[in-house]
Amino acid sequence: KAWTRAKRGRESAEHADRILEEMQVPKDLITYSTVISAWSSSGMRSHAVARAEELLRNIEEAPNLEPNTVVLNSIMSTWVKSKNPAAVNRTAELLEYMQSSKHAPADLISYNTHLHALSQHAGKKLGYAQRAHNLLLSLDEKFRLGEIDFFPNLFSFNCVIDAYARSQDDDAAWNAGKVLRSLIENKNGVQPDTYSFNQVFSALSRCNRPGSSRLAEQLLDYMEDAYKLKLHRNAKADVVSYTSVIIGLARSGE
Repeated sequence: KAWTRAKRGRESAEHADRILEEMQVPKDLITYSTVISAWSSSGMRSHAVARAEELLRNIEEAPNLEPNTVVLNSIMSTWVKSKNPAAVNRTAELLEYMQSSKHAPADLISYNTHLHALSQHAGKKLGYAQRAHNLLLSLDEKFRLGEIDFFPNLFSFNCVIDAYARSQDDDAAWNAGKVLRSLIENKNGVQPDTYSFNQVFSALSRCNRPGSSRLAEQLLDYMEDAYKLKLHRNAKADVVSYTSVIIGLARSGE
């Protein structure tokens, strides 16, 4: 089934690309962004990235076209889906350009896509989790100062928690807990889900720092109580939650 889906994705992208190349009328940004999005979803990874970047160059070279937010977000998404470690630097480059662009201003999707790239590769590169956390804090501050009109959403927070859960940094697990706490305490309507807690439980279960298993227990108690009180309706403890906490207790001997 996975092979069949991949085959269909590739065929759809190739078909869309052929139509683009055979068009007898001027191509516009909607046309280009649709084809780039098709490549992003094709499952072709390295080939999809190469073709998406080629289409971006075509837009930049066209006399009456300039890439907009939708186009650049699609390019970033293609890089993330490629799982290529170079996605971190490329999405950072695009995001930096968008932050100062009037024609293609960065939106929440832009920031989240870069956060996703950092999260994906945080286990292989020290410092990526902290970079993701710094970006999340920066978004929070910009929102409070009125510099942007969007607040980080659940995906934003979960990307940073996931980055710490993957990270080899010494304090990564506890930092994941700090991000979860900031998610719980935010006043902007963003609430944690089961995944938010489970990634913290998973990180704490592998952490050698004294008190990690106790912290996991406390979080599990809070998770159960908050769900019963309907404070976090999408954060119900599941088998992963309990198993991770049990593993942490068994490892620690606490």
